Amino acid sequence: MADNTVEKIFIAARSGDDKGLKILVEMFYKSLEITSDEEIALSWFCRSANLGEAEALCCLGRYSLRNREYDKAEKWLLQAREQGCSEAGQYLDELYSARAEETLEK
Repeated sequence: MADNTVEKIFIAARSGDDKGLKILVEMFYKSLEITSDEEIALSWFCRSANLGEAEALCCLGRYSLRNREYDKAEKWLLQAREQGCSEAGQYLDELYSARAEETLEK
């Protein structure tokens, strides 16, 4: 994707354009190399998740799961599943397995 196109998408998302925000989140979600700054990506995911975007909710759930923040992960992933993210169920299974393993280790 041309730098000019990415810049236009950022501008649209910053101005509150829902379509621009959705495209930006999809770019992050599909792991396109538009930033290496995790904090920036998370801020955009949060912004989009607050609008109910399934992909952003799922990404936040995956991020929380990876960091062993299981309560947060469950919250985001359940919302993602409700919004139609097909991958959320898979990550919920992973979450419940991780919780069970931690319980057995104690």
